[in-house]
Amino acid sequence: MVAGGAYRNGSAWRRWGYRLLPGDGFSYLLHLRPAEWPIMAAHTALGYLLAVGLEGAGSGEQLLPALWALVLWVVCLNGGTLAINSVFDKDEGDIGYLVAPPPIPQHLLGFSIALLAGGQALAFTLPAPYRVA
Repeated sequence: MVAGGAYRNGSAWRRWGYRLLPGDGFSYLLHLRPAEWPIMAAHTALGYLLAVGLEGAGSGEQLLPALWALVLWVVCLNGGTLAINSVFDKDEGDIGYLVAPPPIPQHLLGFSIALLAGGQALAFTLPAPYRVA
């Protein structure tokens, strides 16, 4: 990859990210589309609220397992799926929740599959009702 590509010089956040995760490290993260994470987290949190009710949410019922499930779903499973989409679509230009996408890193497909498999395996650490739902 070209070290000084235009995709690296966008926002201050992006420049900071490429300094923090050198090489293509930040490109892998960007293809998980972290700009979408708050939206996915909000949608999923609504499911938690419906499951435990206002009183349960207020008392923190099942909060830690719900937060762990949220991370697994949003980052590993949804993020891994979006990264696979980037591999096969080879989009150029802005795509959903990713402005000026970086070039596809060499091992993005393997990274995506590992993220999906890891997220699914880690989901077995959740209480049984989560696995059934």
